[in-house]
Amino acid sequence: MRAERETTEARTDSVVSADGTEIAYRTSGTGPPLVLVHGSGVSDHRRWEIAGVRPALAEHATVYALDRRGRGESGDSPEYSLETEVADVVAVVESIGDPVTLLGHSYGANIALEASLRTDGIGRLVLYEPGIAVGDHELASPEVVAELNGLLEEGENEAALLLFCREIAGLTPEEIDVFRTDPSWQDRVDGAHTLPREEQAIAEYEFRPARFAGTTTPTLLLSGGESPRAYRDATAAVHEALPNSRIVTFEGHHHVAMQTAPERFVEEVLAFVRETDDGPDRGEKPMTSETNDTDPQFDPKELVSRWFAEFWGELNPEVVDELAAEEILFHYPLVGEVRGREGVKQRIVGFAELFPDGGFELTDELIAEGEWVVARWVGGGTHTGPAWELSVGTVPANSGKTVRYTGTTVYRVREGRIAEEHGQADYVAALQQLGLIPGGA
Repeated sequence: MRAERETTEARTDSVVSADGTEIAYRTSGTGPPLVLVHGSGVSDHRRWEIAGVRPALAEHATVYALDRRGRGESGDSPEYSLETEVADVVAVVESIGDPVTLLGHSYGANIALEASLRTDGIGRLVLYEPGIAVGDHELASPEVVAELNGLLEEGENEAALLLFCREIAGLTPEEIDVFRTDPSWQDRVDGAHTLPREEQAIAEYEFRPARFAGTTTPTLLLSGGESPRAYRDATAAVHEALPNSRIVTFEGHHHVAMQTAPERFVEEVLAFVRETDDGPDRGEKPMTSETNDTDPQFDPKELVSRWFAEFWGELNPEVVDELAAEEILFHYPLVGEVRGREGVKQRIVGFAELFPDGGFELTDELIAEGEWVVARWVGGGTHTGPAWELSVGTVPANSGKTVRYTGTTVYRVREGRIAEEHGQADYVAALQQLGLIPGGA
């Protein structure tokens, strides 16, 4: 069953979930179907209105922005569990008919991930920092949960919501201020009673990677470079579990890059929505006579050789603007994925700060086939910079540890520029030499 109510901004539709609860969502735009599932913090579909994300997405896609149960115009029920929320999303997805791209943020990403196992209606999956506790992490300590419940019992809904934003979502004061000035804030405060049940569902959820081993759905994982480590580690764990996934990191941003970097967020999501099974459509500019890499005089190996010598050999960020595509995709498993020149510059600047004497050199002749070039290399340096936080531990500042390791990188050259760089290195040797895992000197 599907009901519709016309509004001036977008159409409000609804479906009936498996337990009889009506789930509302806002439909707008035209194009490939894109379903948005907001997170906790007592959000509803208006979460995507902040910074104009929903309208920007709707220029290129048909956007379905949910009100999760108990929020906005959706109904609720006495019984609550993660499974009821998953059933809600499945009901919306299957009512659309065509395969959708399903995007979930935070707890909404938990719901989206589980929904991907329960319906064939999901063609692509976008997960922004799932609220999953991995390793020794607790997304919400028992002390914080107790304080949250105490505030709600005293009727201090706003104080409880602010506590959630600070201590559980890990938002900065500036990010919280944006929420407080948004017209939806009072509705968030009024709905704060839903926070404990979602935190309980998160605490009870057991992430078992083996359940996702057979998942083939193309998945884009999004993460803030400055997000709390618990969220970054959860993103990495999901990435490891999903066979067909990749990570894009918003350097310098936290858990709500759709709010702090909306243009970049929209670009990443739409680029993924437009991808085909044959590979990514990254919206490259048409070839020109100056950068036509089909020119018989153009040698992609020469481009990669120069890039490697200046970018990795000299740790020079200035070469990025000259030799890299504007939307370069840059991925190394230890540190994740970034896209765009600025993110790549930040990566090499960060490495140079950690290893001022560092550098890398090619060890074999480059191998090229069409637009692909393969490079083998060796390098490293002595860590005399700031502390370095990694998923397996932290290297203390000025540790004096020297690392030298090998690796292989695959480059994609388009229009005379480096369009993609995918590397794999002997990280075990590097981590051993840094003293983070056993076996190093």
